[in-house]
Amino acid sequence: MYSVTIQMRCVDAEGRAVVRPASREVVAISRAEAGCLFFDVLFDETDPLLVRFYAAYRDRAAFDAHLGAPHTQHWVRTCMPHVDRASIRLPESVSEWGTEMDRIVVVFGATGKIGTEMVKLLAADTRCKEVRAITRDPAGAQARILEAMGPTVRVLPFVEEQHAAACAGATDAFVVSPLIDDMVGWHATVANALVAAGIGHVVKVSVTGARAPESDPPPGRFPSLHWAGEEALRHSGLKTTVIRPTIFMQHFEMDTGLYERGADAFYLPTGTSGIAFLDCRDIAALGQELLLSPAALPFHGGAYELTGPEAVSGEQIARTLSAVRRGTVRHVDGLEAFEVHCAEIGKADWAKHVYREAADGWFAEVRTETFETLTGRRPRSFAAYAHDRGQVFARRT
Repeated sequence: MYSVTIQMRCVDAEGRAVVRPASREVVAISRAEAGCLFFDVLFDETDPLLVRFYAAYRDRAAFDAHLGAPHTQHWVRTCMPHVDRASIRLPESVSEWGTEMDRIVVVFGATGKIGTEMVKLLAADTRCKEVRAITRDPAGAQARILEAMGPTVRVLPFVEEQHAAACAGATDAFVVSPLIDDMVGWHATVANALVAAGIGHVVKVSVTGARAPESDPPPGRFPSLHWAGEEALRHSGLKTTVIRPTIFMQHFEMDTGLYERGADAFYLPTGTSGIAFLDCRDIAALGQELLLSPAALPFHGGAYELTGPEAVSGEQIARTLSAVRRGTVRHVDGLEAFEVHCAEIGKADWAKHVYREAADGWFAEVRTETFETLTGRRPRSFAAYAHDRGQVFARRT
């Protein structure tokens, strides 16, 4: 039998008015689930904001099915914005969840921009006993930086024959994959090692818009590849939670042709359309909560779109970068100008396909609900990112 008690507090009386009826409704439906032995909710009349769920299931798998059920996910979307996430407790859990300082997390893609931020967060988190950073370049400078982040970090090579040993004894995994044509094969190889190690939970970084190919409209190439990777993990039987981030702010620091460090102009062929650019650090922050926080249990097994807090246009970005530099940084629009610029600097223009979609407004929607619920804050704005990375935009000398 698997039993759990979940205690939480509503943020205020208005929140209580939402949580109480929704909780009564989810209790009635949950009691009819296969494998449910007991399910109830109690409201403390001496502390009217306090809510306690009591549940018992045949086994952990039955409880996991409850967490992923449509009625549970509806409760999460309706009620979690009205719950003080810091108040959530699982004081009487009988589970594999574990206790503080016993989590061992394997990070695939550890030396990339997202992976590096995740290792940094986990190395400073007392809930994490060990971080295993998997990289194709274990002897490189970035790997050395990861090792210097703390004594809990171990850097290991990305070698298929060594995956099983790298994952042995670990409790969780964070997966950032390379963008390759055989996403199914890459994820299946990783999944085999995670399954053999008995990993309890995997968080995968995908992309916004990842969905089944038969959807209408069908997804583009990048979302299709990541969907295939998601499916490979799910079909392996691993409990997989997916983050689907939008375009990174760090495109300004990557080989996308968008911007060259210290240049007076950036090339973004999106017209007047806005992009809800997202900081990679916030992808890692959401991943950290999904992996380590008991408050994230109801979110396990889901897939969550994630963006920055606002959609910004090329003109707005130019004003921000000019303010950071205290000098003019121009926005150069147009697909042809972008292609010519990439040719001039000797970089592939693959990003034009993404930016063309952005010009059509595909990346203008703001989706921060899950992030705000689990982290207790909003994602970073583009202005905050630009200020933090001011040296990238400083004029060349």
